Amino acid sequence: MVSSSLLLLVGIVNAVLNTANIGSWLLLVVVMPITLRRAVWSLRNQDER
Repeated sequence: MVSSSLLLLVGIVNAVLNTANIGSWLLLVVVMPITLRRAVWSLRNQDER
């Protein structure tokens, strides 16, 4: 979980530094935590399938 959070932070910093337009990275900031939460939920619930 720590490594996922760290990679998410690095991705956000990279997106902010490499883009001048807020619209190009705002969607990334909104979608990435949702995707990460879904991935963690999926990994936790593998035993039930």
